[in-house]
Amino acid sequence: MLRAGSRMGKQASAPRGGTAQSIQRALTLHQQGRLGEAASIYDTVLAVDPKNFDALHLSGVLKHQQGRSAEALRLVAAALKTQPGSADALTNYGLILDALKRHQEALEKFEQVLALRKNDAGVHYNRGNALFGLGRHADALASYNRALALAPGYVEARFKHANALAALRRHADAVADYDAVLMLRPKFAPALNRRGNSLLALKQHDAALASYDDALAVEPDNPEFLNNRSVALLELRRTDEALESCGLALAIRPQYVDAIYNRGNVFLALGRFDDAHASFVAALALEPRRVDALNNIGLALVALKRPAEALEKYDTALAIDPHHLEALHNRAIALCDLGSLDEALAACEQILARDPVHAETLNTRSVILRKLKRYGDGLASCDAALALAPERNDAEVNRGMALLELERFDEALASFDKVLAREPDDVGTLINRSNVLIKLKRPADALAGYEAALAREPDPQARR
Repeated sequence: MLRAGSRMGKQASAPRGGTAQSIQRALTLHQQGRLGEAASIYDTVLAVDPKNFDALHLSGVLKHQQGRSAEALRLVAAALKTQPGSADALTNYGLILDALKRHQEALEKFEQVLALRKNDAGVHYNRGNALFGLGRHADALASYNRALALAPGYVEARFKHANALAALRRHADAVADYDAVLMLRPKFAPALNRRGNSLLALKQHDAALASYDDALAVEPDNPEFLNNRSVALLELRRTDEALESCGLALAIRPQYVDAIYNRGNVFLALGRFDDAHASFVAALALEPRRVDALNNIGLALVALKRPAEALEKYDTALAIDPHHLEALHNRAIALCDLGSLDEALAACEQILARDPVHAETLNTRSVILRKLKRYGDGLASCDAALALAPERNDAEVNRGMALLELERFDEALASFDKVLAREPDDVGTLINRSNVLIKLKRPADALAGYEAALAREPDPQARR
């Protein structure tokens, strides 16, 4: 009779008095899942004895199980008026409040229960859930720790403990906890899915994909798992498979906003910018204050050479969340594309004042400085970005461009060679490298580079 993910209070002890037999029969039916028959008996008892504690309490539990939580709350509240100190009724009242997202009120009820049952693992677990709902993840973690100290094999508490670690961005610890859950319950699909999320955050993309596949082996039609799988596939640059996985999720749940949004990200990666724009607009229609959708509409508009419209979207996103670093950064790029270089540079400085180690912004700042013909400052900004993220090809390309402008041709060539060692088919870098070779008076090598670029993309200018 437990609600998934929560520990209910005990439903009732054997009732006393003239209605005892009726309540006991209803309770048996209730425990067998025959809710309609049980409800009928509870209603009959309450018609005769409107203040019967057991009938009020158990009828409230039943209504909650039927998804009628507002009615459930009223009935359990009435039961508590007759027995204010009932730990079971207080627990179930708290659980119903928590399900209604009234987490602070639920927490207060669980605190009352804790005063009565301080060594009950289930009470600490329920308290942790209310704290988690309030966004108090460190406090929730402490509650789950207490539950596990009292009941080390409590799988649900270990799972929620892992979720709290993940919310605190302690993803390596979370993965270890999910593994502990799966040792006890190997086919627990939510743990496999959440484990995939933490592995994804750790940039262990292959392992994340394997975890999502394991979850889908248990629940093949779960749209959340399919959507998360598409994210992992996109990170692995398996874009066609990512698009297929999004499509499967949306076939099951057509209005699933996360899958619509992620489909837009896949379209961006595929260079299908009109389709990406349409997907992000569809996501925004379902969640009008979704900042990441507004931000990515801007990305699609920039790719479609519509930077002025993109700037409007970034401004709208920042009106909702002024601290959204990605929207601030992309706003700087749009301003740069519009030729508003001083304003773009000021936007970058605003971000770096908040986060001095934001590598993407340092890289964008280098481009703006180069356009302002401040080549030395641009090079310094590239070097700062690369010190934080040595594998960033875009920063290495921009470093090469700054060195080219500074006529430090050998160093520029070395930067472009680093990029091509990682991405040999990067047409833009092949062209830039050939431009450097011309400066170094190596025309034969330059010609070979231009020919290699044309072999990969016969009309490179068409994509610019």
